Amino acid sequence: MNEPAVRAKEQASYSLGRIYVEKGLVEEVLKLTKQILPLFIDFPKSKLAKVIRTLFDYALEIEGKP
Repeated sequence: MNEPAVRAKEQASYSLGRIYVEKGLVEEVLKLTKQILPLFIDFPKSKLAKVIRTLFDYALEIEGKP
């Protein structure tokens, strides 16, 4: 997989995660982390770990949710 494709998928995941955070949809952010795994099978493990960690951090930003 080439670098522009990796970067595009990474940015799309962050954008969708941010939308969920703005709407307060913590469950959707957590589901997104599970749903993107098959799409990122060709990613370097370190890049995938960064994406998952960032989405998890987004979920923690939502106040008032367990």
